[in-house]
Amino acid sequence: MEIAKWKLQNGNCKVKAASGGLAVLLIGLICLICYLNTLPNKFVFDDEFQIVGNEMLRGSRELFGILGIVGRLQYRPVRIISYNLDYYLSGLNPRGYHISNIAYHFLAAIFAYLVAHLLLKDKRAALLTGLLFAAHPAHSEAVAYLTGRKDVLAGCFFLIGLYLFLRERKGGGRSYFFGAFGAYLLAIFTKENAVILPVIFLGYDLGHRIQHAERRLFRRIISGLGEIFSRYRYQYLLLFSSAAVFSYYTIFVAKVSGKVTPPVDTGAQGIVSSPDLWWGGSVFAHLQTSVRVICEYLKIMLWPVRLIADYSFNAFPLSGPGLEAGALLALVIVLAVMVGTILLLFTSPLYAFGGIWLLVTLLPVAQIIPHHELLAERNLYLPCFGVCFLLTLLVRKGLNSRALGVFLLTLMVFFSLRTMARNTDWKNNLVLWRKTTLQVPDCARAQFGLGSAYQELGLTAEAIAGYRKAVEIIPGDPKFHNNLGSAYKERGQLKEAIREYRRAVELKPGFFKAYNNLGSVYYKKGLFPEALAALSKAEKLRPDSPEIHTNLGILYFSALKDDRKALDHFQEALRVAPDHPQARMIQNRIEVIRSRIAK
Repeated sequence: MEIAKWKLQNGNCKVKAASGGLAVLLIGLICLICYLNTLPNKFVFDDEFQIVGNEMLRGSRELFGILGIVGRLQYRPVRIISYNLDYYLSGLNPRGYHISNIAYHFLAAIFAYLVAHLLLKDKRAALLTGLLFAAHPAHSEAVAYLTGRKDVLAGCFFLIGLYLFLRERKGGGRSYFFGAFGAYLLAIFTKENAVILPVIFLGYDLGHRIQHAERRLFRRIISGLGEIFSRYRYQYLLLFSSAAVFSYYTIFVAKVSGKVTPPVDTGAQGIVSSPDLWWGGSVFAHLQTSVRVICEYLKIMLWPVRLIADYSFNAFPLSGPGLEAGALLALVIVLAVMVGTILLLFTSPLYAFGGIWLLVTLLPVAQIIPHHELLAERNLYLPCFGVCFLLTLLVRKGLNSRALGVFLLTLMVFFSLRTMARNTDWKNNLVLWRKTTLQVPDCARAQFGLGSAYQELGLTAEAIAGYRKAVEIIPGDPKFHNNLGSAYKERGQLKEAIREYRRAVELKPGFFKAYNNLGSVYYKKGLFPEALAALSKAEKLRPDSPEIHTNLGILYFSALKDDRKALDHFQEALRVAPDHPQARMIQNRIEVIRSRIAK
């Protein structure tokens, strides 16, 4: 009898292992189907800054600097370390970075399945959650756009932390909690919005603590919180104190949440950058914008058809000082979700957990604290789990229904096809910004990006057209004028280039790149005193720039005939940047100067 019982249990273990392996296989297959077409994609947009031009991606010797052992702790060090691993394996070949992004997304989807399984105790329903999460089109920006890796990695560690926390709550022992805490630290040092994980923990504990209580509504909540903090006081003390320290570091030390306000035309005062902290120019306008941002995020997750790479500068209009019907409707929707979540705590804790997940994970990206990125689809990587989980809850009792099966299959096909189509938008800068300007032609940053993409390809006429559209939308952005000047310079229109560079430094007196560019154009026109003045100003603003020292060296060597000053600037350029692209030319000039001085 005992032997037969053991064989039966052993057989069940094999069945469970097989079904778990099948779930992993299916989720991996969906990830490959959805994201295999990202492998030919190039570096786009901020990838040039975060990866191609990132000096921290130069091998293991930079590790101490990344971790703050030497110097200051780097912003989002886990992401930088992951890029270093890719750089070690594939250099600057974007294919290797895309493979890593797919692998991290696959791991996150697996833990989405495991978390859902612990919550639902139903493998088929949990598999549906994992598949929906793997295929959701809102994830395309995070996975296909390499700079979006921070969201994928943070989401992965976030889900791992929650999985280990749930294992601990289900009797797994304290080691699981410390594993969850370690995953939490990795998550917050990948992206700061993961700081809210302890609130998710608390939401789960609260839902399971108060559902059978007999007190009134708020007394239940207060009593439940009291019991939780009494039983798990040391755990939550560790979690929330870590969250507080990290939040202080993020906001006041790293200052990563500062809002960038586009320059505006104030009439008599001209075009200036508003110092106002709030989106829309006032607290009331900001709050209206905030609730509209939340509803826009909900719409994208529920109906991911219109996906845009950039929601800034007119792509997502800000609310004004007066009460708006759209903002009022958005507020009603948000309040309904909040009230519904509270009521569900006492009847359906799993639905309540899904509501808590949505509200809490949207909180850091809802512009409650003003952030320079008004709205971005990659911010939905964590909230999307809540939508997938809630959808699974709605349909899990009818999973044997043929009609429901057809609906879910259709939904998965739609998600997969939409994701694959969206991935092609991230193919290269030209495709990305051309598609974005077709969707939101009044988006200044998209028009600027399109101009930059054309300029990279040597299509200066098209670049000028893109930059001019950006300037028409926001006339007071110095970067727009600087790049427009560079495009004019490449076409030989030096008079127009000088005009744009001058406008750039008028708008931003500390813009050393524009001064450097202005000096180089003056040099080309033979206006050597003006060139010296502009380049000297640039040197004062950025004394460690090899480009500025190179231009000064050329000016002194070729025009002003001052060999000693030319030698000083050429040597300084090589000292600052030994691998300078013009190193051979500079070295040749140094040898000529030394031979002259020797004579």
